[in-house]
Amino acid sequence: MSRSSRAARERDAPDRCTTTLAKKAPGSKIFLDCLRNDRPATAIGNFSPRARPGAQVAHPLAWAAMKPGLGPKMYRLSDLAAKPLPRDLWGDFGDAARSLVDAVCCLTRGGAKGSGGD
Repeated sequence: MSRSSRAARERDAPDRCTTTLAKKAPGSKIFLDCLRNDRPATAIGNFSPRARPGAQVAHPLAWAAMKPGLGPKMYRLSDLAAKPLPRDLWGDFGDAARSLVDAVCCLTRGGAKGSGGD
């Protein structure tokens, strides 16, 4: 499913999206990555520090917080001491859950269920 989805997005917007790793094709396109869906792939939790100088952390952000200039070095382990962390770091994780039925229909039939093919 993820490979089909990323291929469809790249076909729909080739000027904005790519499935080629950035090191091979640098630019301002959005890299559509499905490689993290394999069983041996790893992921990190919210506020996990990176093993890098400065100890940047994986900081969760709402879409509304996205802005130009936002980068991975903006949040560091030392910054977390200045503000309280949520009591439950995974408390709202399930809020983003969505059914994949419409997405599967869109990929397999060329249009989302009930959407008229939009």
